[in-house]
Amino acid sequence: MIGKLLFVVAIAVWLTKENKAVNRRLNDNPDSPWDASSLQALLVGSSIAVVLGLALSFITSTAIFASEWPALLIGVLVLTAGAWVRVKAIRDLREQFTPNVVILSDHKLLCDGIYQYMRHPGYSGALVCYLGMGLMLNNWLSLLAMALLLVPVYLYRINVEEKALIEAFGDQYVDYSRRTRRLIPGVY
Repeated sequence: MIGKLLFVVAIAVWLTKENKAVNRRLNDNPDSPWDASSLQALLVGSSIAVVLGLALSFITSTAIFASEWPALLIGVLVLTAGAWVRVKAIRDLREQFTPNVVILSDHKLLCDGIYQYMRHPGYSGALVCYLGMGLMLNNWLSLLAMALLLVPVYLYRINVEEKALIEAFGDQYVDYSRRTRRLIPGVY
């Protein structure tokens, strides 16, 4: 039960922080011809994944660990690592961070900091956060359901964003994408 409570607290903190950043930046860039509804897909997909994951943890008992405490400890550590990666990615982008896919008039391609290791560290961090939250539920089915919903939504967003970046930066982005992986350094 503590895992479910911490899951709800983690989601509440996550949504508060994300909504604050999204609303502040979205007001600066309300419309984007490049976004292709990917922001809405992320918001809807994430909401469904969270509700489904939590609901499944109440109605099924497919425990990952025999005790709740290892799930909580590992989940919190994974969540913290993911949050660090996401915050680092957003801070490295500075004013170029936007919730919707936008190419700003003074946009520069960022290839250093955390971006020298992967092209989409913010999304990697978010997915790792969700993994940590799913582990806190200590339920395989919850974790699987969340992953099956979240991974395709994030991959859609990445494809939309990469199309925009290729259009804006051409060969410079293509060269950068040859040197880096999307989400997991050296792997994918």
